[in-house]
Amino acid sequence: MAQRGHGFPDEFKGTTNDGSTNVIECYNSDEQLIARIDTLGNIFTEGHAGFTVISGTAILNFGEESNSAIISISNIFITNASIKSISFLNIETSESSLDDFTLNGITFNIENIIDNTSFDIRGSAVNDASGNFTLKYFILI
Repeated sequence: MAQRGHGFPDEFKGTTNDGSTNVIECYNSDEQLIARIDTLGNIFTEGHAGFTVISGTAILNFGEESNSAIISISNIFITNASIKSISFLNIETSESSLDDFTLNGITFNIENIIDNTSFDIRGSAVNDASGNFTLKYFILI
């Protein structure tokens, strides 16, 4: 269980350690857990009906004219059996516009899930892509 802090409304209340990663737990004023944030930058929010959303930002590097790119994401909460839904949000940056995602036919998927350890995000580009593409991922567990 997390150590509790005081004096903050709807925010940080303490940290706990799962053996490998410190986790910040955030509670509302009714002492209900509303989010966990690990030191790797992953955010886990408690949704309605008891679901948890794992979210974060990833940058995939397609190099020079490649049809795929993969990035591994460390995550202590994900398991193969827990995934309910996955969605991705393309992020426009100075390196890639939203049009670049469309013109290159880029789609994303998760794969290689190692329970309570990590997962990979694979980007596939029908028309080949080059450089970095940034996305936000949301995994409902």
